[in-house]
Amino acid sequence: MEKNESIGQGTSAEQNGGHNRTRWGGIASLEVLDNGKPFAMAFVEIRGISGCFRYFAGFCDKIEGRTLAMPNGKFAYTRYEPMGVVGAITPWNFPFGMSCFKTAHALATGNAIVLKPPE
Repeated sequence: MEKNESIGQGTSAEQNGGHNRTRWGGIASLEVLDNGKPFAMAFVEIRGISGCFRYFAGFCDKIEGRTLAMPNGKFAYTRYEPMGVVGAITPWNFPFGMSCFKTAHALATGNAIVLKPPE
């Protein structure tokens, strides 16, 4: 993955986190209907999820390889690449939150997600 591609992903994820901030109440209401938890608890959960997307979006432009000095005039380098497809299984008691927590960092690093919902 080229560095400029990951910057674009970070900008998109940061915008996603900001967009969620304007609709926390609506998303929390859906979580109440889906999971039956109190609205206040769902609202705090949604606020944390938005912060999770913003946090991992900040890492998109910081993932890069390094050149390491080795003995005898040789060198080695690290190269960070996406793993490919990541599988994620969400629990029944925290489905929306866990699906967001599992997808945020995988998407920020350029991976694809296969998400299995609880039901």
